Amino acid sequence: MKKCINCDENCHNDYDPNCKFFLLAFDAQCSEKLNNENGPAIKRPNGVQVWYLNGLVSRLDGPAYIYTPSGESIPINESYYINGQPFSKENYWKHPDVIKYQYLKNNPHLTPFI
Repeated sequence: MKKCINCDENCHNDYDPNCKFFLLAFDAQCSEKLNNENGPAIKRPNGVQVWYLNGLVSRLDGPAYIYTPSGESIPINESYYINGQPFSKENYWKHPDVIKYQYLKNNPHLTPFI
């Protein structure tokens, strides 16, 4: 056994499916280390991608968890999260933070509204 590259606990290998980072069953001590505003914070060779912002599973421009099996081009599992809270796909796209993000992304010349 060696230390997991993400959570510093003993996992069978860096891509152990029992690793809490693989399963999205994170504890605050490990997850607060993760942050990436420009793409997934976790990318596994098996096709799992997870977006984090300030230690929480979160993304405002699409699913925060995506699983696309190796060799495939279409994801078979997607989950939507904002600040660590899960949302259905329908409710996610109606969330005020997502609407604001999309508005500003599509209108970069405009001043952000509150």
